[in-house]
Amino acid sequence: LKSLYLKNNHVPYIDAELFQNLTNLENLDLTMNTIKHTDPEAFQSLHSLEQLSLAQNQLTSIDPKLFSKLTKLKILYLQSNKISDVHLDTFQHLHNLEYVSLGKNQLTSVDTKLFQNSTKLTSVLLYGNRICSINISTILKLLVRLQRFSVCDNPINVTFCDDLSSLRNNKSTAYECVVSKPAEVKSADSVV
Repeated sequence: LKSLYLKNNHVPYIDAELFQNLTNLENLDLTMNTIKHTDPEAFQSLHSLEQLSLAQNQLTSIDPKLFSKLTKLKILYLQSNKISDVHLDTFQHLHNLEYVSLGKNQLTSVDTKLFQNSTKLTSVLLYGNRICSINISTILKLLVRLQRFSVCDNPINVTFCDDLSSLRNNKSTAYECVVSKPAEVKSADSVV
């Protein structure tokens, strides 16, 4: 079995044994369930997994060990949950991660070191959270392949955009940084 779609099945919890015999699974979709908790060992046997969706659930936190064995994971959807904090070690072993969506959660901050081991990231989506400040310049310098970084619909102090001025002269990488101020017209800045 390569793909498993368990979308919209009212699954409230993922236990450690649920996926243990699915070692060849590459795509797992758990979108639109009622998952509030996952056992830290829930995905440990999914060594071939490349895409995981836990979007539109009830998650409030993610155990730092949850993704530790998912070394082939490229795409991770965590949007539309109730996640308020992400531990620094959560993405530590995700060296092949290219796309992560944490949009529409309850994050108030994002540590710049959160993605430091995920150097293949091309898209980081943090839209629709409660982030007040973030050091975008540091994140862009760490993630040299990053093409899309979205922090729309967060109450971010607009002066953070000044962090991007140092990147305007960098011709080697193109960045799309999508930013909007609350209650104002959304804008998109391309920094080349």
